[in-house]
This record gives sequence, structure tokens and C-alpha cells, in this order.
Amino acid sequence: MTPWLVFALFSSGCKPPESVAQRESGEKVDPLVDTTATSPFDDPPPVIAAPSVAEPETATLPSTETETKTQLPLDCVLTNADGRSIRGTIVGKMGDEIAFQRASDGKAFVLSIDGLSPNDQLELAELSDEAVETVAALKIPSVTAEGESGNGKNKMAGGARPRRADWHDDPEKAFAEAKALGLPVYVFFTGSDWCPPCKKQEESVHKKPDFQRFADSHLVLLEIDFPRRRSQPAGVKERNQAMASEWGVSSFPSLFLASDPNGDREPVRRAQSLEDFLDGLEGQVGRFKAAFAVPAAP
Repeated sequence: MTPWLVFALFSSGCKPPESVAQRESGEKVDPLVDTTATSPFDDPPPVIAAPSVAEPETATLPSTETETKTQLPLDCVLTNADGRSIRGTIVGKMGDEIAFQRASDGKAFVLSIDGLSPNDQLELAELSDEAVETVAALKIPSVTAEGESGNGKNKMAGGARPRRADWHDDPEKAFAEAKALGLPVYVFFTGSDWCPPCKKQEESVHKKPDFQRFADSHLVLLEIDFPRRRSQPAGVKERNQAMASEWGVSSFPSLFLASDPNGDREPVRRAQSLEDFLDGLEGQVGRFKAAFAVPAAP
């Protein structure tokens, strides 16, 4: 092979593609600069700088098969379903949601894993739930000191949308949210598909708008269920039974306010009317809020 042919072969490839306009203007293409990042991803549009040659971010690979991505914070580049990318740090994970801090400005978001690319979904599935209180705190606007029950309305700072208290069925997530918000957990031990008094508590109290408004401002809701007619995962059944045993639950429904799964808890008495029930519950909540001693949200 002649020398000029060898030179031509070695000089023909391994160059980033250039558009016609870039060739005419002399502009160079940097394949390490991401110019597609938009939404949350796009406010403001982050500029992802090329990593330093001396310290590449992908310099090492896991050395053994037992190493998994379970430790947070985790620096990464995420891509959404539209192909837009963003560099930042995963600082918490709760179920199918992550707390993500954008590198360009430090702003934090809650992102749904289902909205990311298939590759990112597979990788994040390997992460265990961690720092769930961070996700909870980002998801739910804090209630201001003025958000008292009274007329049942929430007064939120800056006109933000009021928080809605939804029912948890996982004690760990419920108490993580309670810790982040400085609220007590209202625990409802029930037999949802066979216990008549439990169904009455649901219909006459829990499904009433006045209770929901009160819970939105003052409670994190947790249901510990013991169904008979429908199946329940073995792990959930075992966990619920252990919790009922530890808390001394011998009949249904049983109601508690608690600040910690292994700490202070107080039984909640049922009442003949919704008004009487909420009056008693409000006094108990006041004592628990004082025990938390959490400063009012700015």
C-alpha cells in the first residue's frame, strides 16, 4: 500500500459531523455540549459544559456484579420521552418519582420516572427508595401559619394551590412526609371489605368535605388495612400485622395520631357526629404540632 493511501485512510474519519452552514462559517462542533435541554428541562435552558479531560465523569465502571446504584446523591444526565436532556443530581427517590436538582441553577424538581426515556427508566428502577422526605417536601406546598381549620379553608402563601392530603398505605412514606411537613400522621386501622364500623367511619367521616379540608391543613393520612375478601401482597400483610401487634390494636376501626412509627402516639376517639369528631381531633392535633416545634414556612 502506497504511503499516500495510508495517509488518506487515517485522515478520513472520527470527526464530528458539520452542517453546511457550519462549514461555511468555520464554526466547530463540540459533541459534548448539549444544546437540546429544555423543560424543566428548559427554565432556564441549562448549558452543559464539556467534562474536563483530566476527570471524565464516566472514567470508571462497577468492579463487581454486586455493586448497584443505590446511593444518593447521584450525578447523571437524564433524557425525557421527547429526547431532551438535562444534567443534574438525583437527591431523593420515592416510588416512581425522583427529586432532581438541576446543575445549571440548583433548582429542584420532582420528576416522574415514567416520563423519562426507556433507558433511564431501566437504570432508575435499580435505585431503592432513599431520602423520600426530600421528594415529599418538594411535592407538597407547605401550609402557612394562617392555614387553620376554622372555616375549613387553607390560606396558602403567595396564592399557591392548597395541599391535598391523600391516603398512604405505606407507613415509611407517610411518616417521611409527616417529618418533612411537620404534621402528625392520622392512622386508620381498618378491615375495609368486611368491618361495618370501619365502613361507617369511612362514609360518615373520612369521605366528608369538612374532614378532607381539615386533613389538607393538619394531617398526613395513613390506612393500615386488613381485608378478607381481596388478596394482599404477603409483605404488606406481614408488615400490617406487625404494626397492629406493636401498637396494641385488637379491634377495628382503631384510630391514632402519631409523630413517629416507634414514638409517641395517641388514640383518637370516635364521636356520634362529624362536628364532635373534628372538635376533638383539632385539640389533639394542636398538642402534636406543639411537640413538633416546626417553624412556620416562609
